[in-house]
Amino acid sequence: MVRESGGIYQSLFFECFFVKRFWSCIFCWWGLRWKEVANFEEFFSLCWGVSLSGIQKSLWFLAVSAACWSGWISRNEKVFEGKTTTLDSLIYQTKLRSFVWARVVHEECIFTASDW
Repeated sequence: MVRESGGIYQSLFFECFFVKRFWSCIFCWWGLRWKEVANFEEFFSLCWGVSLSGIQKSLWFLAVSAACWSGWISRNEKVFEGKTTTLDSLIYQTKLRSFVWARVVHEECIFTASDW
């Protein structure tokens, strides 16, 4: 059941209303504006083109990676275990995961969970 050019994954990441809302919240968390995208190329272009630089941009990419991973885990739990998740829960999991990753990758930065 694989569609051309990663279509099944594009549907999962960009066409579902729940996921569109999720990405909107992730962008809002960073003070950025979400723009609907049709495919991975547009998504990566949007993420790369944000008005952040230096350590902030590095942390932004880390947060986007954590959001993708959290979404994928949630999707697998739904498909293989019948579990569902709320938008609030998925956002919380993404923030927590990205916070932990950021503390590992950027040991020189001093921030707490409340900063995140």
